Amino acid sequence: MTLPRVGLFSLIPWIATFTASNLAGWIADRMLREGVRVVTVRKTFQSIAFIGGAMPLLLLPSVSTPEQAILLVTMSVACNGLGTAAFAANHLDIAPRYAGILMGISNTVATIPGIIGVAAAGFVLRATGSFSAVFDVIAMVYIVGAIGYNLWASGDQKL
Repeated sequence: MTLPRVGLFSLIPWIATFTASNLAGWIADRMLREGVRVVTVRKTFQSIAFIGGAMPLLLLPSVSTPEQAILLVTMSVACNGLGTAAFAANHLDIAPRYAGILMGISNTVATIPGIIGVAAAGFVLRATGSFSAVFDVIAMVYIVGAIGYNLWASGDQKL
């Protein structure tokens, strides 16, 4: 695969994420206008985002071509983009006056796994000699996140 082709392929997941995020917002707004409860909309989109993000990663080690890998990564990050209609909007649901502060705090906390994740991936890779285990760990984090969000998320205004 040539370098320019790799560059082009690297855009595909982000274009899909942009599209999925915007589509999710539009669909979520429509669901809310039709009377679906806020918490139901948020939990539905976050569940699809996390579970849909996890499943392609579990299949990733079994692919044999770069195109298949790009497709699965694209599916994973596009599903993750659906969370924009869930957690990202949820700050406005639960505390409209403090949504900016809450987003800042949650983004700060969310940065920690991004920092630790790089080292953890290296550790898992070194310990197992396989990227399959790295993808399995990421998928498990997604699943635990989906369970936690469904157990504790709220759509009711708190502050």
